[in-house]
Amino acid sequence: LDPLAASGLLVDGFDARPAALLPYNPPYYPELLMREGFEQRGQWRAYALDLGTAASLRAAGRPTWSIRVLGREDWPALADPILDLYRQVTDDLGAWQTVVALLTGGTNPRFSLEAQLAIRWLQPRALIALAWEAGEPIGAVLGLPDNSRGLRRANGRLLPFGWLPYRMAVRRTRRLRVLPAAVAAAQQEGRVEQALYGALAEAAAAAGFDIAIVGPLETEETTTSAQAMNALGARPLQTYQMCEKYY
Repeated sequence: LDPLAASGLLVDGFDARPAALLPYNPPYYPELLMREGFEQRGQWRAYALDLGTAASLRAAGRPTWSIRVLGREDWPALADPILDLYRQVTDDLGAWQTVVALLTGGTNPRFSLEAQLAIRWLQPRALIALAWEAGEPIGAVLGLPDNSRGLRRANGRLLPFGWLPYRMAVRRTRRLRVLPAAVAAAQQEGRVEQALYGALAEAAAAAGFDIAIVGPLETEETTTSAQAMNALGARPLQTYQMCEKYY
């Protein structure tokens, strides 16, 4: 559940337009690795969600929690609660700490100036949905403007002059990159996760986004993430295969 770590090799969905923070490779790579003795492990999937026709994911019944979708100005005080949620679902907080720090105004010395600028220019259009119960956050999901087209137009370099086409593309993009949700262990039955994705989808549509690219998520249909995507009407976009080789 590391949004900046590779989720394996792309094995299905080569015709789909690449999205930020998701791997891409030529179609012959998987076969090449199999020939070299690599073995297949877990699979991950990205979903495409049409925000104009998405089904509602509001939880049935009368939940004891509430959800708020927040913009950039509300984030600085939420960095620690968000990280606490992700600490419950992953042992590797490195990437999440970097994303949260940069989005809430912090810096990371491991990142170049270009990388920090690239993230900071995403801030004004970024959204986060938070679920609360008894005054405590119990779930979060983060959405960022997809900057893949901006990076391509900047030819991979923001400085000295690539920042202008990059920034314009980020401001105009109608694609939202939604990272995997983090839900407190006591709320793992799925209702909170479904409601989080649904609330973020509604807010993104109101903010002018047309489509959300969600993932990477596990492919098993029994997971709460897959169930949330199916309930929302999302379609599988790309599949990624982890490969390992022991020497």
